[in-house]
Amino acid sequence: MNTFIRSKALSVLVPLFAVTLTIASPAYSQSNNTKRPIPLEQIINQMRKQHGNIVVYNVRLIQEDRRTVRLIDFAPELKTSHQGMQRLVVDAFTGKEIELATMRFPMSLEKTLANLHKNHQITRITKTWIENNGGNEIRAIEFIDNRKKHWRAEMDAYTGLLLNEHPFELKRTGKQIPLSDILKQAHRAHKNMVILRTTSKHKKNIPVREIVYLDENRFRKRLIVNSITGETISDELAVSPFYQ
Repeated sequence: MNTFIRSKALSVLVPLFAVTLTIASPAYSQSNNTKRPIPLEQIINQMRKQHGNIVVYNVRLIQEDRRTVRLIDFAPELKTSHQGMQRLVVDAFTGKEIELATMRFPMSLEKTLANLHKNHQITRITKTWIENNGGNEIRAIEFIDNRKKHWRAEMDAYTGLLLNEHPFELKRTGKQIPLSDILKQAHRAHKNMVILRTTSKHKKNIPVREIVYLDENRFRKRLIVNSITGETISDELAVSPFYQ
């Protein structure tokens, strides 16, 4: 069981008898103030028709990729259900369901990067990690686009929605193997791995990729790969408290 993700998600969520609403500003365009989101009660009633009796734990209204959406965390009402906590993304104005994801494990890094590629022409991923931001798990990604501009993006860890992004300066290093190729190689060795964080760094003056992941048995491990040759330098249990 992935206690790293599951314990954090369940520790901050309490069933809502009167659903609370957190609004990320701006929730929706003020120039369109004649148009209002569908009432939350109406969306929840619609969810119950689609997903049966549910318990809603948390609701957020956010602006994502020029859309206003609701992120709704819920679970089946019956305790015997094996589905567990789920996150639903709903268009706030139409009520259309956009994305449904389980909250047992984060969305794979590859799928998250595919979502990011829709908005950016990315030439190189420099760093990725998962962090807790105000009780919500996000995947942070640092990358360089085709104009050599360095960006940091924050994406929902479970649905891959883009929550925030901003550019900043970074000096480029020598030519290295793309992260996507290194991940393909890693997945050949560990088909069911869940990637938690990737980092570019130097080890004995050699540029390396460090990948922290959960293996097939859900043990936390640390893979270090030569960024230039693709050679695996080490692949071992992440026993240091830094990787917990």
